[in-house]
Amino acid sequence: MHGVMSYNRAFLPWIYPLAALLVVVPLLDVAARTWPAAPRDLEWRFGAMGIAFNTLVTPLLGAGIAMLVAALADHRRLLRFLAVVATCAGIALMAALSIFILDALQLRPTVPVDAREDYDAAAIEAFIAGALCVPVVLILGTGGWAATRSRRPPGREPDVGLVIRPRKESRV
Repeated sequence: MHGVMSYNRAFLPWIYPLAALLVVVPLLDVAARTWPAAPRDLEWRFGAMGIAFNTLVTPLLGAGIAMLVAALADHRRLLRFLAVVATCAGIALMAALSIFILDALQLRPTVPVDAREDYDAAAIEAFIAGALCVPVVLILGTGGWAATRSRRPPGREPDVGLVIRPRKESRV
């Protein structure tokens, strides 16, 4: 088993580009769909955060894959960096979710009565997506940080080289 794991470990760093694509491409899509930025405009802010919350699952998957690879490959510095980024993102998401709720409540009276049902459904869907992502991001952050503090990843044999057991003395 140890020999197989060493071959697999050589492949692990090649998964980082895939993880990066899963994070970067959806975020670029959100940026393209919400450009030009107008954070002072209530309608723009509501729409942009709704789009972002509904897009978060794929970047979270990419971040999780990157953190898993970093843990398995014993890339502790990278894992710690990703854990800090995830924790900061989780805190920012909580703030954004709070702002989104306030924006949704403030914008609702301006929506025509015949469109309110669709508006409510879109707002609830985005809120649920964001609310489900917050604990996942925070778990990635705290779990990644905890993984950097352990001495050795579980199931990994220490690299000790050749070990010779002392002879047992025979009694005659």
